[in-house]
Amino acid sequence: MMSIQRRTPWAALSGSLLIATADQASKAWVVRSIQEPLTILRGSAGYVEFDLAHNTGGAFSLFADYGTTLTVITGLVILGIVGALVSGRFHHPLSNTGLALIAGGALGNFVDRVRLGYVVDFIEIGASPTLRWPTFNVADASIVVGTILVVTFLLRSEVRL
Repeated sequence: MMSIQRRTPWAALSGSLLIATADQASKAWVVRSIQEPLTILRGSAGYVEFDLAHNTGGAFSLFADYGTTLTVITGLVILGIVGALVSGRFHHPLSNTGLALIAGGALGNFVDRVRLGYVVDFIEIGASPTLRWPTFNVADASIVVGTILVVTFLLRSEVRL
């Protein structure tokens, strides 16, 4: 019978694949179904819309002219996280969940970069059209939540970098 420590990396890797699959499925739906912005929620505090965007850069559309470099870096990040999880050095559910979310999100965006040459973004949140968060996708949200979990783990643990 496998111990929790031996199962956890494989559960994390499975979770990464699930995140990447959900990301790709949501993007496929948006590309197929959204021709104009679709309002999901609108109220006095702001709005949420689905609106198709193509991002050739990284987060916040930074480094738009470095698509190939971003693709290589993303691939290396994915390999690094997979290697770290498989090595068995990480046993805590918080670190494994965070790393799985980051890897899954990175994989979802990596597939777009390789297949399309850009990342499909579609979730727009804001208080107004001029006061809004940059358009993002399921993979981006996964990377942000995963990073928060890893940082929380590092701040709460005895790990010293």
